Amino acid sequence: MMKLATPIIIGCMGAEMVYILQQRLAAQGLTLDKSKSVIDDVIRSMFDSVLVEEIFQCQDTYSTKSTKLVFCRIANCSVLRLSSER
Repeated sequence: MMKLATPIIIGCMGAEMVYILQQRLAAQGLTLDKSKSVIDDVIRSMFDSVLVEEIFQCQDTYSTKSTKLVFCRIANCSVLRLSSER
């Protein structure tokens, strides 16, 4: 597997997560300020210097479980909380 595929995977999936999150927040009818706060928190955590340094290290691609853990931590950084159904 490519040694630098992790940043591409995290970046693409992160952009998709932000898009889906924005669509769901709009569908729920949240105020613009609340939606902006959630999206800002998620984007800030995606570009946190510690995370960026970690994913740009030359290493094997993250496992599915590790990638899911990264995104759970990113999503839980804001006032938004994920349900524990899955």
